[in-house]
Amino acid sequence: MIYSVLTGDIVNSSSLAVEQRKLLLSTLKEAGKLFTDKSLPAYKILRGDSFQGITSVPEKALETAILIRLLIKMKFEKQVDARVAIGLGEVSLLTDNIDECDGEAFRNSGQLLEQKTTHYLLFRGPWEQINDELEVHCRMLDLLVKGWTQQQSEAVWERMNGLNQTETADKLGISQASVNKRLQLAHWDDFQLIIKRYQQLINLKLKNNA
Repeated sequence: MIYSVLTGDIVNSSSLAVEQRKLLLSTLKEAGKLFTDKSLPAYKILRGDSFQGITSVPEKALETAILIRLLIKMKFEKQVDARVAIGLGEVSLLTDNIDECDGEAFRNSGQLLEQKTTHYLLFRGPWEQINDELEVHCRMLDLLVKGWTQQQSEAVWERMNGLNQTETADKLGISQASVNKRLQLAHWDDFQLIIKRYQQLINLKLKNNA
């Protein structure tokens, strides 16, 4: 079975004041709600500025990584960000404690995060044929996400969570035209194309390897 492991750390966390670090910790705890499979080891926060979670739906891993970054951008905008490494693969040792787990997915994610890079969205899976393409897609997504303002992040968050533009406008207390403008500036349509391409490639590989 192919799992996805997301390992991340916070960029520029050392610049935060004490109250901001408390807000960061509560935000990272909120991110844990994105990992909903109770049969898997619990999401864990390390040292207050690093985290790791595992899912059994690798086709959704890219969306989960983006949602984590959105949670942070909605609170801190461009002051801090998260660098997230997505590792796909089998898991050879699965226990209740995520620190004790091991396998291809964990190694792929952990090794990626150790790389010295300015890119904040990283991917490695067990299929060399698609790793290069998905690395390109992740770099393009990373450029988009880095450029999102707090307001744009809020609009993208609501759309990713299933609200249409009218519902998003009602929730944010703004006009539908304002939501549309924010999504345009966030390049929402291009963003969706990359997400769908990721899902298409992963689902095809999962089907072929079933």
